[in-house]
Amino acid sequence: MRFLRLLVAALCLATLGLLTAPAQALGLGTVTISAAPIWLDRSQADRKLDVINRRDCLDDAKITFTATIANAPGGAFEVWSGAGCDAYTARSGTSPTCVKVFTGITNATQTVTVRVQSIIRPTSEDFSNPAAGTAATCDAINSTSQASRALFFIDYNVGDNSSLITSTPKWAFKYDTIGPAPPTGITADSGERSLNPRFTAPTGETNIIKYHFYCAPAAETAQNTAGTSGGGTDTGGSAGTAGTDAITSGTTGMGGAADMTSTAGTDTGGTAGTAGTDTGGTAGTAGTDTASAGAAETSAGGDSGTAVSDDSTCRAEGDQLVPGEDPPQGLVECGSVTATGATKGHTNDSLENNVRYAVAIAAEDDANNIGKLSKLACGVPAEVTGFFEAYTAAGGQAGGGFCSFAPARRGSAAMALLMLLGTCALVARRRR
Repeated sequence: MRFLRLLVAALCLATLGLLTAPAQALGLGTVTISAAPIWLDRSQADRKLDVINRRDCLDDAKITFTATIANAPGGAFEVWSGAGCDAYTARSGTSPTCVKVFTGITNATQTVTVRVQSIIRPTSEDFSNPAAGTAATCDAINSTSQASRALFFIDYNVGDNSSLITSTPKWAFKYDTIGPAPPTGITADSGERSLNPRFTAPTGETNIIKYHFYCAPAAETAQNTAGTSGGGTDTGGSAGTAGTDAITSGTTGMGGAADMTSTAGTDTGGTAGTAGTDTGGTAGTAGTDTASAGAAETSAGGDSGTAVSDDSTCRAEGDQLVPGEDPPQGLVECGSVTATGATKGHTNDSLENNVRYAVAIAAEDDANNIGKLSKLACGVPAEVTGFFEAYTAAGGQAGGGFCSFAPARRGSAAMALLMLLGTCALVARRRR
């Protein structure tokens, strides 16, 4: 009897083992991705593969991987972007930390293509729609420094959302789509076929790596004079109300019945003047003053151009450089300087002497974002007279080197320079 019981128990255990064996045999599958992604539609070459910037976003650039899913027991294959996306709670609910960027096929080798605008979008932008993400996404990022995310390659059970692979591979990346603020206080000193910009670094920017200079011929700017209206005595204000005749009382004065400046016209100078004391004629009838409120103001201290600059007379020809805007696509910089400690720089020696140029500066950060243009400054490249040229022009006769000389016989300025050269020669002799 006892033997029979043992036999039944053994058969039960064997049956249980047969039932559980297939599940153990199934195990978990694997997902393998290519070691390095391939970029598509990326206009900026020679950049880090794992750093995304504003230009990548505006270009709607794409990244491709080769992914192989093997031995997974069915399920769904998806790619998500964010933090901790291998946990279902990060991909669901009202506060997800990830966005879906690709839906693929399980147990297959396939090309995974993801859009930059999709993988960096906030979770508020339809987090479960792989096609979401637009150019507006490029302005929706709040961070002014590099933020971190990763792509998670996931194969999961659609029934209970459990993972069907041994481990979830991921690709980490950083992104920053906001360029740094421009420097301020721009000035432009003259150089030989160049300009020497000076500036104040922007505050609050900790990741600037370079300043870029952009040059364009300066536009001719009319020199505006202040308007004559708006004062106490009206010599060209709005149609004056009856005033006090300053010449005679009762007799028609120089202004006659109508004010001499009251013919209809369009305002070309000054804001609308307040009524003053009529300097000519008896009380004139109201007319339209030629310097009253009318068309757009072009004088009274304002520049009629659209560009706002530190120098109110400085504008780039054709508005090629507009402060507060991105540097125009295709515009080649005219110089640059490394940002660390920089407050000045030097443009390329490619400008034309005695021609007025406008220069603007834009900062570049460590994600290679180039920010908005600064205000403008204008300068005129000019021939620079060197020491020896100045010495010769003053009457010096030396030649054959800086400290080589012959006695000068003309001009006190030449003698002064000769003394300096003598000092140079004495120093050189003591060093021998």
